[in-house]
Amino acid sequence: MLSTKQTIEIISNKFINVKNYEIITSGQYNVIIVVNDKWVFRIPKFLKEIDVLRKQVKQLDFLYDKLTLPIPKFSYLNLETDVIGHAMVGYRIIKGEPLLQEKFYKIADQNFISKQLAFFLKSLHDIKTEDTKGLSVPIVDNYKFWFEMYRDIDNLLFKYMRSDAIIKIKRDFDEYLSDPENQNFKPKLIHNDFGPTNILSDGNEITGIIDFDSLSFNDPAVDIASLIGKFGYGQDFVISMGKYYQDIDKLLERAKFYRSTFALQDAIFGVKNNDIKAFNSGMIDYV
Repeated sequence: MLSTKQTIEIISNKFINVKNYEIITSGQYNVIIVVNDKWVFRIPKFLKEIDVLRKQVKQLDFLYDKLTLPIPKFSYLNLETDVIGHAMVGYRIIKGEPLLQEKFYKIADQNFISKQLAFFLKSLHDIKTEDTKGLSVPIVDNYKFWFEMYRDIDNLLFKYMRSDAIIKIKRDFDEYLSDPENQNFKPKLIHNDFGPTNILSDGNEITGIIDFDSLSFNDPAVDIASLIGKFGYGQDFVISMGKYYQDIDKLLERAKFYRSTFALQDAIFGVKNNDIKAFNSGMIDYV
């Protein structure tokens, strides 16, 4: 990976004169830099992530005028290269900050937020599979996904857990996997990481949605799960979205199951990637 100075030189030489910049994050897969307080540049750390970004450029171009809230639109592209540090994209910053739980509770008109999010999800979920041909959007085998997660929990996590926690997890997964109604849904185009960190707000309304890395066709209840999760806005808020997206109530029961697995998914990630912090955070309620 190039140094920050080298990266800024590339941005200056290829795209815009850099007057100031701020590294927002240097995550596991990408470096995110805000330039001149106006542009967000994303620089992949691995070859695989460059390919992910190439697909995402096409996907977001397709989605841009079909959704009811702003999403990133890439203006600067350097994806013809496979050189780490040189491959990057840039888009005009979407104003706002993540609508974390404590900020959400301070918003006076939460009904308007409910309406915005409901219309956004409906506009996303209504996009047809056949319309996305050529965009490399994966179709998830939902049953296989949760069956394999159950197997990972059994193989990787149960040995660290209290016996009562094991019993409850087994009961929840057995009930979910054994009920054919849980697979009786039409796969929809979902964001797949629709939590507060990816919902931007100016303190009064939603200003945009970011991070479409996990875009896929799957159970739309997955997009509801994060909203009722530990850091979300609560079940009553999601129920209120039903005024604008009538299928919401049908998604809630499956969403509750998905929500119950979030910490377990963090723990599995921790084991597989030798991330002690993620493992400990995910296991805290089970040991």
